[in-house]
Amino acid sequence: MALIAGGEHLGNALPDKVLCQIFNRLDLNSLKSASLTCRRWHNLVFFSEYVDRFRLRIDSLYRWLHFERAEWSERKCQRLRHSVAHSERCYRHVRVIIGEDMMEGFQSVWDSLVANVITNVLSLELSIREGSVTSAVDAVIVTISRMPKLRSLSLEDCADLHFDGERFPPIVRSKSIEHLKMHTNYRLMVDMPKLLSFDGPLCVLCPPYKSPLVLPKLQSVTLRENDDWFFGPPVMARLMHVEVMRLKYRVKDLLFIGICGECSALKELYLDSGLFLAAPGNIKHLSQLVRLRRLTLMSIETKRN
Repeated sequence: MALIAGGEHLGNALPDKVLCQIFNRLDLNSLKSASLTCRRWHNLVFFSEYVDRFRLRIDSLYRWLHFERAEWSERKCQRLRHSVAHSERCYRHVRVIIGEDMMEGFQSVWDSLVANVITNVLSLELSIREGSVTSAVDAVIVTISRMPKLRSLSLEDCADLHFDGERFPPIVRSKSIEHLKMHTNYRLMVDMPKLLSFDGPLCVLCPPYKSPLVLPKLQSVTLRENDDWFFGPPVMARLMHVEVMRLKYRVKDLLFIGICGECSALKELYLDSGLFLAAPGNIKHLSQLVRLRRLTLMSIETKRN
């Protein structure tokens, strides 16, 4: 590295913004090497806004091993706890992928992770590939409200759950989350007054006890099927400010009437799997959406075909 007058390295004379522009031209391995050059560069890469370029990924790598599963699981969880506990980097984007081999020790790994990222994390993705969804999600949702900067939350699982009718759905509370994605069969409710966009099953938007009925900032909604029944006016009233709505499953009479009656701010409506009306006359409710400018649907079917 070149020197300037006084013996100072030329790189130290460059402003932070210029260094970031240089770092942007490096591949990931070169950038990691650059972070070892000096403490200033290390701090700039991992403790400034530049860290948004990175995503901390915790993956269950050994989910295909069936021999000595307990030993592999404990050893892996120990390594994860050690790595997370000794990392000083202020990661803002976290992705956790959980396999069955990691499930038993997940609580301890998650506690170590939360202690390090809870004050800085902006986005969190949780993907559960196998094992008990309930125990993992329960461990996560109790900590969501303690993440003051969290803006985006994504939960994905591949489980085919059979719900216990006596188990009341837990409530996820956050005053900061703006974007929520739920590709899961896990049933819960949300209290998120700053929510801007939602992608998931309609049941998640049912208003929990002692929470505001309307989600005033919610503008974009994609609904996916895991409910086969309509939840009535309370849940649709939460969507009264939504401007763009996309439904990924066939819409029937009650839900269609609810959308037309409650979602008065709708400008775009996409019925990707079509509309089925037992009473063909219910199509007249569409006239209530006076702000609607775009309507896209695959088909319209009636009881009389």
